[in-house]
Amino acid sequence: GQSWSAPEIGFSFIFATLAWMLSALLVYPKLVHAFGLVQCWLMCWLPCLVLMPVFPRAVTALLDAGWDPHSWPVVVVNYIAQSGFSFLMGNGLISGMFLVFDFVAGQPGSDQLLAEANGYLSVAQGLGGALSPIFVGWLMSLGLSAEVSGSKLLSRAVAFDGMAVAGFLLCVAPVLLLPEGTIPDRRSAMALASLEGNST
Repeated sequence: GQSWSAPEIGFSFIFATLAWMLSALLVYPKLVHAFGLVQCWLMCWLPCLVLMPVFPRAVTALLDAGWDPHSWPVVVVNYIAQSGFSFLMGNGLISGMFLVFDFVAGQPGSDQLLAEANGYLSVAQGLGGALSPIFVGWLMSLGLSAEVSGSKLLSRAVAFDGMAVAGFLLCVAPVLLLPEGTIPDRRSAMALASLEGNST
């Protein structure tokens, strides 16, 4: 609802992607050194759960206050949110992959299991990419319909609320509920070697 053109939206995504690429090379390896993979996974997801519902409401508040969709406050909020999402979710994805590979590497028959784990990860990513537009689109339609009907409870922000709930249930809660020691929170030698090799 900001009346941004396709190039404006695309440029914001390009900016956020470049910011994530730089952070993955310069910042993420230091975080893994300092906190370990499990903590990095949670550190990436927990701020996302806050940013998702806050972002659309912040933009709506600015527009309701009379700011133009192309004014600097609206642009700044969009770029900060896009960069935040790219940094947090991109580095969270890296953490998740290393966690899976680290866990599988310690199992008997890890050579075969590692290939299977990589395949399952690809399937999960493809499934998520296929289902998420349906889920988010349905929530967006629900929110827009509620706005038209004058609802004070639901708005288009419900799509972001839904993503936050899904992120907590699928990505945060399982890690918090796992028995201690199921995923060793160590500074993965595999992860660190790979990251340091990419940054040199």
